[in-house]
Amino acid sequence: MVGGAEVTTEAVADLARDLRAYASNSGRAHVSARRGLDSAVSFVEEVVATRRRAAQSARSELDAETARQERARRERERLAALERERGQESSAYGWSLPQDTSWQDEAALAELRRRLRECEIALERAQRISGAVSTRAAEVRRLVASHANATGQIVDKTIDLLGLEHAQLETYLSQTSAPGGAFSAVSTPAAIEGPASVADAALPEGFAMVSLADIDDNGRVTGPESFGKGYSPRDLEWAHEAFLEVVLPTLRAGGGIDDLRLRDANEGKVGTRSFSDTFGGFLGDSAIRLTPIGDRWEITNGAHRIWVARHMGLESIPARIGAAHRGEH
Repeated sequence: MVGGAEVTTEAVADLARDLRAYASNSGRAHVSARRGLDSAVSFVEEVVATRRRAAQSARSELDAETARQERARRERERLAALERERGQESSAYGWSLPQDTSWQDEAALAELRRRLRECEIALERAQRISGAVSTRAAEVRRLVASHANATGQIVDKTIDLLGLEHAQLETYLSQTSAPGGAFSAVSTPAAIEGPASVADAALPEGFAMVSLADIDDNGRVTGPESFGKGYSPRDLEWAHEAFLEVVLPTLRAGGGIDDLRLRDANEGKVGTRSFSDTFGGFLGDSAIRLTPIGDRWEITNGAHRIWVARHMGLESIPARIGAAHRGEH
C-alpha cells in the first residue's frame, strides 16, 4: 500500500507539471490568435487606405480636367469677343480661334467621373468590410482573453485539488513511517483576508486575482481623456492581454522574469509593450493595489488599468492586497 501511495504522489506531481505545460501552451496559442487578429485588421486597414488613395487620385484627375476645360472655354470666349470687336475674320490677322472640342471634353469628363465612381464604390465596400472585421476581431479578442482567464482559473483550482490530494497522501505516508514522494511544485496559497478573491500559486505573496465586480469604481477615470501619463488605453489593453496570455502562463509553468526578458529579446519587444515591463507593472512596485472595505475592494492604485479591464470585458485582474498606497498607473 505504501509503495502504491508513492507511485500516486509521483503521478500527481506529473499531472501538475502537465497542467502547467498546458497553461503555457495555451498562452502561446492565445498570443498566436492575437497576432492573427492583428494581421487581419492591419490587412483590411491597408486595403481601405489603398482604396482611399485611389479615390483621391481619381478626384484630383477629374478636378484638374474640369479646371483645364474651364480655362480653355474662357480662352475661346475671350478670343471670340475680341474677333467680334474688330469685326473682321481672324484669318486677316494671321490667327484663328481655338478649335471647339466640347464633345471631346465632355467624353473625357464622363470617363473620369466613371473612374471616380468605381473608386468610391470600391472604397465604400472596403470600409464596410473593415468595420465588420474590426467588430469581429474585438469580439474574438474578448473571447480569447476570457478563455485565457478561465483556463488559468481551472488550472489553478485543479492544482489546488492536487495539492490537497498530495497533502493527504503525505499524511498517510507519515503515519505509516514510509518515505513520501516529493511534490514541492504543488502548494495551496495562503488565504487572503477581505472580499472574495482567488489566490494563485503563481503570483507573489500578497497578490490575488480579484473579480472586477467586487471593486468599487472611484470615478477618477471617466474615459480616454483621463489618460495622460504616457500610457494610452491601447497600451494598457495590450498589457492586460500580455499578462493573461504570456506572463501568467509563464509563471504557472515555473518561469520567471528572466524567461520573459529572453522572450522579449527573441520577439523584439521593448518598453511598455514588452512582457518583462508587463511583469513589473502588474507584480512590481506599481502593481494594482486594493484595500478591503467591508465586502468590497477600494482602489488605492491602478484605476486606469481597472477601467481598461472593465471595457475589455475581463472578469478579474491581479492585485496586491494591502494598505492604501496612493498613486496611479
